[in-house]
Amino acid sequence: MAQKSASPNILVRTGPLAWLAAIALSFYIVFAPSGYLDFRETQLERRALDLKIAELEAENRRLEREIARIANDRDYLEQIAREKLGMVFPDERLVIMPGNKP
Repeated sequence: MAQKSASPNILVRTGPLAWLAAIALSFYIVFAPSGYLDFRETQLERRALDLKIAELEAENRRLEREIARIANDRDYLEQIAREKLGMVFPDERLVIMPGNKP
């Protein structure tokens, strides 16, 4: 007499339990505090921070060029002093017209 394999019966009996465990594990992986959703949110935050860093680095390079120009170009330094600070030489007079800023 041939023996019946016990495996099909075990799979049939444990099938719903295995599915329930798989579903529970899937929910845990997705919704756990360190799960997939948290991982995606962290990735998005990192991308935003990477963009901000790139913007700040570009601004830093621009400011470094501006500092170098001010340090090496006397005419540019004078232009900045006159336009932004309203400075004049001792033998000059500053005339401010109504509605104009120095």
